[in-house]
Amino acid sequence: MKKVVFCVHGAVKRVFLVDRDREVVLIYTTPYRVFAERLVPFYERQGYKVRMLDLDVREEAEEARKMLRQCPP
Repeated sequence: MKKVVFCVHGAVKRVFLVDRDREVVLIYTTPYRVFAERLVPFYERQGYKVRMLDLDVREEAEEARKMLRQCPP
């Protein structure tokens, strides 16, 4: 997922990665899962496939960190 259209960092610890394959990856920490879940219908209505990765879940964190490293500063 090298085609990063935009990244948002902040206190909410969320990042939105969008690639040309019309996929959105929502990366978040567990306390903000509800916020991320609210965004899913918005992107699905626009035709995106949505994946959610929780940084606090070991199985998902490694993949999420790889994607975060690709974000511009």
